[in-house]
Amino acid sequence: MKYVFINLKNFMIKEKWLFVLTIMVIVVTSLMIHFAYGIYQHFHVVIENNKDVATEMNITFSEKNGDVATKDRLDKCLGKIAKRMDDIEVTGNHITIITMRTELNNICYDVRVNIDENGIKAPKSLFKNIKALGELDDGVFWNDTDEKNGTPVAIAYSEEYYYEEFPLDSVIMLDNGNMLIDEKEYEIIGYQHFTGGEAMIPYNSLNDDVEFELCLILFDEMLTTYTYDLICDIFKEEFGDIVSIGDLPTLDRDSYYTYKTVGLLVVLLAVVASLNFMILYMYIMDKRKNRMSIYRMCGMTKHKVNFINFIECMLICIVTYVVSVTTYAMIFVPNLQRYFVYMKGAYSLKVYIAIGLLYFVILVVVCSILIVVKNRNILKNYKSI
Repeated sequence: MKYVFINLKNFMIKEKWLFVLTIMVIVVTSLMIHFAYGIYQHFHVVIENNKDVATEMNITFSEKNGDVATKDRLDKCLGKIAKRMDDIEVTGNHITIITMRTELNNICYDVRVNIDENGIKAPKSLFKNIKALGELDDGVFWNDTDEKNGTPVAIAYSEEYYYEEFPLDSVIMLDNGNMLIDEKEYEIIGYQHFTGGEAMIPYNSLNDDVEFELCLILFDEMLTTYTYDLICDIFKEEFGDIVSIGDLPTLDRDSYYTYKTVGLLVVLLAVVASLNFMILYMYIMDKRKNRMSIYRMCGMTKHKVNFINFIECMLICIVTYVVSVTTYAMIFVPNLQRYFVYMKGAYSLKVYIAIGLLYFVILVVVCSILIVVKNRNILKNYKSI
């Protein structure tokens, strides 16, 4: 180890400007890595807090001078959305489910559909969730053919789950065991307790003149401006003044893309930081090649020369990293919290250790490879003396 400390002493005294530059490279890159991680976690909290708002479009309809939102008009909008599904999905958005609300027989019904480029489909994603929750008590769901043909089938609400305030007198059961909804007979194919008391029925089983008050479109990712504007244009073109659409949370969308990007930057910064340090250290080793050759002439093995350089490199990095991180945690983080309120909660001793390990694992790999390569040149220099 004495040769390691001799090298360090000579480095600090005889090459002090290079030593200062080396320390500055490690300090700056360490601070950048931890700052990037803090930003990533800050925006992660921001996104989670706004996730429900940012992944849905809430479209409401009103009545003006007899102008109302009927099913036949809603069909046109859904058809236009289906034709533009490729354009929507290429932006990273995917519609998970569409829910539309209407009132029939004094009962509010939420009818749901899936949609793709071929048009309206049965809400299979919803059916899957209902099964997973154990809320399908008996029977089966309808399929895409039933949805396309508007087959009048219903999954009735299980009687034992009705709550006291539900208008049971509005549930019209027929003698043959079917039920009457909007003057149409529906065959009961199952029972569930997922809804608020109403039966589940296919959207296309409704008459064209049925009026709707709400359309909720859910996405699996945060809305892009393109998707939002496209759907707004489709509904406003059809419904004009009677449609109202919630605003797109633009700031949160920007936060979302920052969040997605910074995660990758944390890893890239660690790699770049290690490379920057090693490029600088390679220059230092170039200046020491005669000294290393003398070590070899005095009987020092190639592996020991590599070990000396490696340990010196690690000592400089570890000490500088610990001092840098301590300074960052005690001085920088409290001040940065004014601008990034969730940043302080992102850090803990385990986090600092994990980031440090990531940095040093990359550093060890890069350092080992470059030192071995460089010492081959030193060996050639030694043989030529």
